[in-house]
Amino acid sequence: MLKIGVTGGIGSGKTTVCKVFEVLNVQVYYSDLRAKEIMVTNPNLKEKLVVTFGNNTFDSNGYLNSEYLASIVFPDLLKLKTLNTIVHPFVLDDFSSWCTGHSKEKYVILESAIIFESGIETLLDHVVIVDAPLEIRLKRIVDRDKFNREEVVQRINAQMPIQEKKNKSKLIILNDGKKSLIDQVLSLHAVFSAI
Repeated sequence: MLKIGVTGGIGSGKTTVCKVFEVLNVQVYYSDLRAKEIMVTNPNLKEKLVVTFGNNTFDSNGYLNSEYLASIVFPDLLKLKTLNTIVHPFVLDDFSSWCTGHSKEKYVILESAIIFESGIETLLDHVVIVDAPLEIRLKRIVDRDKFNREEVVQRINAQMPIQEKKNKSKLIILNDGKKSLIDQVLSLHAVFSAI
């Protein structure tokens, strides 16, 4: 079974690309969603997060206080790195178990914004970069998440520059609203299915 990573900057359309793969019956592991679930359900991880970032990391019902955590980590790259260092091993273990449950698939996809930052690319067979022009990314995030432009720019600046990601992989999907996203996914699907 091949393990394919799909990554890109915030607002590039990683999730949209993965949804197209899902239509083709490809199994997708959404690492950000799973990380949020694990942060709430794994007592060891929960404890580490509270010790590191304080009691406000979770609300009185035990749910992750995403706004609070974001307000701490996105302005401070060291704290963002600390968060990823704490959460990453738990997500990796979860992904490994998930892969075991999908071992009969020809290939599976791991969707993550921080494939290269976390070093997970070493566990993957190929990494696909989803790219989009900066202005399109900004508009998507503002429209989708209702952030102001300043908050979006802060989050973009907290990520590895897209050119650096593109230098690490030759498999690139351009999600600019002009080039057919479906055709690009179908081309990659044909390649991954044939390997």
